[in-house]
Amino acid sequence: LLFDGLYRDGYWSPAFCKYAHGAVLDSMGERTDAILAYAEVPELCQRKFAGRMSYIDNYVNRKVEFFQSAGYQDLNFSLPLLEMLCIWNCFECMEKATLEQCLETVEGALKALAEREQLEYDIRIRELAPTTNPPDYFDQRAVLLLIKSALRNAAGSPKESIVHLNWILDQQDTIKSDKWVIPFALWEAGVTMWKLDKRMRARQLWESALKYSGYDFEYTLAIRIHLAVNKCEDVGVRVQPSNGHASAVENGSFKPIGVIS
Repeated sequence: LLFDGLYRDGYWSPAFCKYAHGAVLDSMGERTDAILAYAEVPELCQRKFAGRMSYIDNYVNRKVEFFQSAGYQDLNFSLPLLEMLCIWNCFECMEKATLEQCLETVEGALKALAEREQLEYDIRIRELAPTTNPPDYFDQRAVLLLIKSALRNAAGSPKESIVHLNWILDQQDTIKSDKWVIPFALWEAGVTMWKLDKRMRARQLWESALKYSGYDFEYTLAIRIHLAVNKCEDVGVRVQPSNGHASAVENGSFKPIGVIS
């Protein structure tokens, strides 16, 4: 496989290549080999920058720690390969048939997640003060819904993304690990509005995402947003200050809110 070859050649980040190799194996249904690959990731992460990991090593290490915290029992609710494709905006390059296949995979993961939640809620119906914690799968659902929204946008069905993006933005305070999902959801919300020909709203959402910092792939998203804002300028989508005052986006008072259909 490609990423296994890159790992053996010592290309870029060995930890990322091993993680990506595991993600590909997982997508092919080779779960045991995928787990073995994931298990190697923490040892491959390097601390180069004043004892800190690179952003990519930090991301894959955190993801694997998240998988390990549940003993790899929650992998059915995670789609690492599609998650990476979403982060790097690859869905826009896919054919519609491939996008539909990806959507089926996401729907399967969401169904498995709902079934797990129902099982855990059933315990709380039968038992008083059970020892198990209440279901807490906000991070997994947020990532899956972001992937689904990006796929819907790429497939030319932006209206179907709105309800999922609203859920992410409404639940952002409950997302504990995958904080990157929130600004990326605002990016995707802007794409949704742009495709629905609500271009000023799209620009507002993109610029609101720039207020977030310290999350995974921040630089990647910032470049994408700046390119989108430049496109807005080129086609005349400009924020107009009212009465000589700076706009809400410019002065930082714009609050990210749910996407408006």
